[in-house]
Amino acid sequence: MRHRVVLSLVLASAALLFACGPSFDPASELHDEPQMLGLRATPPEIAPGEEVVLDALVHWPGATPTMVYLVCIPDVGDSLTSCVMNRFSGDQPPPMCSADPAARLCVAGLGDVGRYRLPEGFFPDDGNPHTFFVTVLATPGVEGLAECTDTLMTGSPSATCLMGLKRVAVSFSPPRNVNPEMDTLSVNGEVADASALFPLALGGVAEKDFAVALAV
Repeated sequence: MRHRVVLSLVLASAALLFACGPSFDPASELHDEPQMLGLRATPPEIAPGEEVVLDALVHWPGATPTMVYLVCIPDVGDSLTSCVMNRFSGDQPPPMCSADPAARLCVAGLGDVGRYRLPEGFFPDDGNPHTFFVTVLATPGVEGLAECTDTLMTGSPSATCLMGLKRVAVSFSPPRNVNPEMDTLSVNGEVADASALFPLALGGVAEKDFAVALAV
């Protein structure tokens, strides 16, 4: 089923609403500080034996960050951060998931993309919801990996090692969740390329009339 969401941005009203409060930079202004913007799992829900592809969106001006994707299979009571902290000593790096599928903490990828195939036997088919955890680390070059060791051991990102966290759902039967995909995008009635960045030509358009429509 196709869902259409229409977003009307009334900038003048927003300015009036926040006139008495602190001013905030727009989300589109990322400035010079490195930021972990998002971590995506495709698909976001898998069954044992299936593969998930992991990728992250990182803003790091002046550098191409080195990405490390880790998968952690939790015990009861583990959180997103404690799962890794309980299994990582810092003495040696976790194994690659492809080389040691039975590892409960392993590296799913080094680079732009990580891949993980969930083995059979980690989760029971008992009708209850299950999840495993993904951690991505971003650092400006391999020399920053030492800083990322501290990040893993403490669960706290730093200026030279960013961290993103995500849960991936485990399901034994369909239907399963999927990530939304943008179908069409229009700005003031003009259809734009939904798969690429594009400049907004707002010349002559009143702020109160500015509207974005997207279909997913």
